[in-house]
Amino acid sequence: MGRKILIVDDEPNVAYWLTYALQAEGYEVETAVTGREGLNTILAVPPDLVILDVMLPDLSGTEVCEQIRANPGTSTLPIIMLSGRTQVPDKVKGLKSGADEYITKPVETEEMLARVEALLNRTMRLSKTQAVSHGKVLGFLGVKGGVGTTTVALNVALALVKNQKKVIAAELRSYLGTVAFQLNLSPNRTLGDLLNLESEEIDDHQLSKRLIAHSSGLQVLLGPQNMAMCQEVQPNQAKAIVEGLSGMADYTIIDLAWYPSPANRAIIECCDTLVIVLEPDRASIALGQQTVQLMQEWGIGKEKTCATIVQRGEATSLALTEIASQIGCEIAGTMTRASELSLLALKQGSPLVLSHPESLAAGTLTELANRLGAEQSMAFTR
Repeated sequence: MGRKILIVDDEPNVAYWLTYALQAEGYEVETAVTGREGLNTILAVPPDLVILDVMLPDLSGTEVCEQIRANPGTSTLPIIMLSGRTQVPDKVKGLKSGADEYITKPVETEEMLARVEALLNRTMRLSKTQAVSHGKVLGFLGVKGGVGTTTVALNVALALVKNQKKVIAAELRSYLGTVAFQLNLSPNRTLGDLLNLESEEIDDHQLSKRLIAHSSGLQVLLGPQNMAMCQEVQPNQAKAIVEGLSGMADYTIIDLAWYPSPANRAIIECCDTLVIVLEPDRASIALGQQTVQLMQEWGIGKEKTCATIVQRGEATSLALTEIASQIGCEIAGTMTRASELSLLALKQGSPLVLSHPESLAAGTLTELANRLGAEQSMAFTR
């Protein structure tokens, strides 16, 4: 099947004619009859191009166009606006709302097909010729299961969003993910869908289809939600996913599985900074030391590695400098003890930096995010 085009028009005859003509040229076509339906379709599975009527029953075409442009995940989507209004001010209004083309009705079939092909080709050329800009990739790796890696990674991601950054959080785990519970989401698409694809098939379009937008502005790629979707992440798939996501956001936050694997190695090699998550007890510190040593064996230098301490029980008698010395890497920050607030945040489906931003725990997580997100060299505790 060819590239996908969404037609948003409440005139049945126009929709039928456009669908017939486009399908005859090999395009996959989907239709919507209201602005709201069109927006929902675009956010669920973004098409390659939208043909958008100005006069719609609920939202106008210009309103739909403005919302498409305002959403980071669809801001560059090619849009052809279709209208019976032929006056110059109407055309100007449509183009100012963000449309790439403005075509007045009635339009000849050959002209429409030519405009569609030209706009798709132009978009493809621009995507190939423009310098690829990659955001910063932050990987979070727990020294063992249950240390709070997902909680730390998710709160850091949300803190960066609050700093007006475009952020994607991804659960790159072969087993069941928990971010959906922490954000109170009921996903119908997950990482599991991508793992059915070959690595060369995992492109921006396929990734965008699996991203879910949270009300905070964070976009998430969720881990599998049922056992049937669990399967091993292959190294080439992992690399394709991370590289693709990093080109779509200012920051990509990766929640890694705690055990070493070829996929984990491929992901970590793509990270700008690896954050090792541990607790301030003897077992965690010993595992942290082994993790740092493994990273060195994998060729991951100390300049790319740091740690964060999750304080669950009573305050440790060990100084951060002593822990840093024992594990062999710098300490980027800590998450202070907040058992009751953490449980409440989980129950509410709203992480600490959103539900209790004034709490000490949220403050330490925000400080960690600020350090990790700093453009200049980070001054960690040695």
